[in-house]
Amino acid sequence: MVEIGQEDVFKKSKDSFFAILVIPVIFLSIFFFLSLYSSFSAKDFEINNLHASIVVPRIISSPNCFAFEGGMVKPGIIDIDKFSSERLSKCIDTKDTNFGVRARLSYGGKTREAVANELMINRESLCNDDTCMNKKYFVLVNDKNEFKEGYLDILTVDLT
Repeated sequence: MVEIGQEDVFKKSKDSFFAILVIPVIFLSIFFFLSLYSSFSAKDFEINNLHASIVVPRIISSPNCFAFEGGMVKPGIIDIDKFSSERLSKCIDTKDTNFGVRARLSYGGKTREAVANELMINRESLCNDDTCMNKKYFVLVNDKNEFKEGYLDILTVDLT
């Protein structure tokens, strides 16, 4: 018959402790990291008004749109001679899309409006926080080489 000493009992109790406590902790850790990874990998990202956020700076800053050029492009200064629906439509290609832009310029007691894709702008009543964006910007207006303070109100409708 084999005798079991105190060292053998200690070793068996240590092995039992390892099996009962440490192995489940390892499995729980693996499960936790897998579930954490899957929640991040399946995440949906909101891109509401992304198109509008790209278009609006172009309207104010691009010489192809409304920006004044006095030797160099001056973002934030609107050239009144460039402010038209035709120019806005060329600047932002909205042909055959569900995206429309209305720019309303108010300065010196005058108001002018330019529209790209009027069909979409007429659907303004369908707007909600996800489909439309309306922002007002302080701008300077170059009207016959005279700079006047004004506001550019830009409405974007994106029903895609």
